[in-house]
Amino acid sequence: MKKILALLTACLLVSCYTHNENPLEQIRARGIIRVATVVDIATYQTDQSQPSGAEYDLITQLAAKQGLGIEVIRYPNINSLYEGLARGQADIAAANLSPSKQRKKRFLFSDPFMQVKRQLVFRRGENRPRRAEELSGSLVVSAGTAHHHRLQKIQADWPQLKWRESKSLNAIDLLELINDNAIDYALVYSNQLDLMRLTTPELMVGFSMDKQVNLSWAVLKTETSSDQNPDSNDLLKLINASLVSMRQSGELEVLLERHYGHARNFDYVDNRTFIRHTANRLPKFRQWFIEAAADQVDWRLTAAQGYQESHWRPRAKSPTGVRGLMMLTLPTAKQLGVKSRLDPKQSIFGGTRYLLQLKDRIPDRISEPDRTWMALAAYNIGFGHLEDVRILTQRQGGNPDSWAEISQRLPLLREKRYYRKLKYGFARGDEAATYVKRIRRYFEILKQLEDREFEVVKTDTEIDFETPKF
Repeated sequence: MKKILALLTACLLVSCYTHNENPLEQIRARGIIRVATVVDIATYQTDQSQPSGAEYDLITQLAAKQGLGIEVIRYPNINSLYEGLARGQADIAAANLSPSKQRKKRFLFSDPFMQVKRQLVFRRGENRPRRAEELSGSLVVSAGTAHHHRLQKIQADWPQLKWRESKSLNAIDLLELINDNAIDYALVYSNQLDLMRLTTPELMVGFSMDKQVNLSWAVLKTETSSDQNPDSNDLLKLINASLVSMRQSGELEVLLERHYGHARNFDYVDNRTFIRHTANRLPKFRQWFIEAAADQVDWRLTAAQGYQESHWRPRAKSPTGVRGLMMLTLPTAKQLGVKSRLDPKQSIFGGTRYLLQLKDRIPDRISEPDRTWMALAAYNIGFGHLEDVRILTQRQGGNPDSWAEISQRLPLLREKRYYRKLKYGFARGDEAATYVKRIRRYFEILKQLEDREFEVVKTDTEIDFETPKF
């Protein structure tokens, strides 16, 4: 009897982890791709009730090209995500996943859409470990991630290495715990840390365990598919072909820049100062930013712009004569009906109105968020210079409707060989590019501070640890 039960169990497991039907045909029949994911700063989260995240946007874009919609199925952790995929609850798993030998036994992985590093994180002020042998405290990783297999390899050479795995805490939670001095170390991917450090600048990299880690999507193996011949799986073949197409067209680079461009070149002092000012300066002006935005623009964007302009100082003044919290020129202030540039309420309403006017002048074919980034650049250097750099981009064979492409060429407005052939001449284009990048960073910090809710765990005894099954 026991042998029969064991055989039945084995058969059920095999049936769970393989399909003999064509998954792509099923997807096309229902018109929906079911996407398994977890809430993660780099993958999927909600901002003002709207879903966002690099992988979410990428998969949405990929599905739309095929005339398909997506259904997001959220799982509490990576182990349950893989189990849901294995049971046929989802068609594809997208959650900052890195292939491992163990996972490849059951699943196929797409070509990488991004390369990152696996990084050991600690808190600023503590002794920096530069290799695994120097770890002297508690190391915690999220259960089910590929970090477990990487640590096992290190442990084979250095048996003293110990770590714990939590089935309830994701990368965001672990990094928050380090920031709160509740744990000593965590292992995360560099894209997660880059975004998280915007609001927790005390986080530091001890060392990277890998020069490069591929992030991919997972699909369930079918009876006819294999690692050696991934094209035998029609769904995976479609995903890989779509990624190749988006990479060749530049769409993938643009999307990744949109989500991570503002987080590069981490500035510890600037981030700390900004976060401090969100507590002691922003509250005085917050309601005016909200009222001025009036559902036409995200108030956190104009607040971020106000900080870049004046550090939220109503009496700010530049050598060129622009004044006030939103640093308006006198002619622009008169045009906007601003009687006193030093009145913070008038400045905020006037600056917001001016930004929206600039945005309205940008061609309708240019989609968001590029329209907004271009409007911000025009606010800084003038609409004429924005048009100049778009023309220059087109002359050089680039896309004048892409912020990623024109931002690369903004510094060329300083060079005589370029600006002498343009209508509006010389401009400090490099400053405009930096201006927009900083606003994007401040905007992201405000979104994280305003919207993200952390389930903060204060002590190790409250952390739910497990040894994952593979």
